[in-house]
Amino acid sequence: MRRDDAHCGHCVCSLLRSFAVIVAGCLAWAVPSPAQQYPARPVRLIVPFAPGGTVDVLARVLGARLAELTGHPVVVDNRGGAGGVIGTELATQARGDGHTLLLHSAALAYEPALRAKLPYDTLRDLAPVTLVGTTPNLLVVHPAFPARSAAQLIAMAKAKPGAITFGTGGIGSASHLAVELFRTMSGTSFNHVPYKGAGPALADVVAGQLDFMIATMPGALPHVQAGRLRALGISSQRRSPAAPEIPTIAETGLPGYEFSAWFGMLAPAATPPKLLERIGALLREALHDAATRAKMSSLGVEPQAGTAAEFSAHLRAEIARWARIIREAGIKPQ
Repeated sequence: MRRDDAHCGHCVCSLLRSFAVIVAGCLAWAVPSPAQQYPARPVRLIVPFAPGGTVDVLARVLGARLAELTGHPVVVDNRGGAGGVIGTELATQARGDGHTLLLHSAALAYEPALRAKLPYDTLRDLAPVTLVGTTPNLLVVHPAFPARSAAQLIAMAKAKPGAITFGTGGIGSASHLAVELFRTMSGTSFNHVPYKGAGPALADVVAGQLDFMIATMPGALPHVQAGRLRALGISSQRRSPAAPEIPTIAETGLPGYEFSAWFGMLAPAATPPKLLERIGALLREALHDAATRAKMSSLGVEPQAGTAAEFSAHLRAEIARWARIIREAGIKPQ
């Protein structure tokens, strides 16, 4: 072969290789990434509590809006039990493809201090996506219950220690810790009846099987408005715009009392960062929707729509804060 021919052949090969690189680059650009394609099928939204509670209500509100935005159904999967641990463990074991998400509450921050051994590491095995909302709680009683203020409830409890019953969503749940804080601050004692979720516990207060409960506003407020329950007070520092007629617990008998709940969306830790960004963007869009915000506000939940980094920092701070509070309250890990 002549030198000129060899040189031409080398040039042709170089051109072909360059062309192949360009084609491959174009194809890579043209093929959507998993994050761009998300979701590709129905999304499973795990709620680690029984139906009827606040997390369940919020999951259905957000799920409906996400389904409208994506064109794919969002299936709420209630997996209650062990104060949220069963459903949370299920979420940590799911594939990190974005098609399994977890909507949890502030109980996620209590669990490490309340459980002698969790089947997962909260900070290692879950990826925070966004804080969804915050809400105060309501101290509610059956309409036939004699007390009409926090002060009267405290007086009754001191007169008959342990005779008054209260329901919770389980040992270590938000509804349990809310009463424990009330009990320690007031120097009273009550008879604790734990359930597998806040919904069933609240239903038994409505039915008159339990005396009282400190429940989140989304679950309790509709019953108060319908006359099925009476609110003795709200757990926040200030009255809620959703129910300004209800005084704070601090106003009606226990100065300094405050207990608020929060709710957040998480994914399995194996979920890729780009996919987490896509999920977070969809959730923020849903949380900025006027109709969705109105539904949440009507339930007493103040919508939030922060970043994953902000929620991660919040979760870490909450775990540390509640570890200190639970230790100081003398609550032993189970």
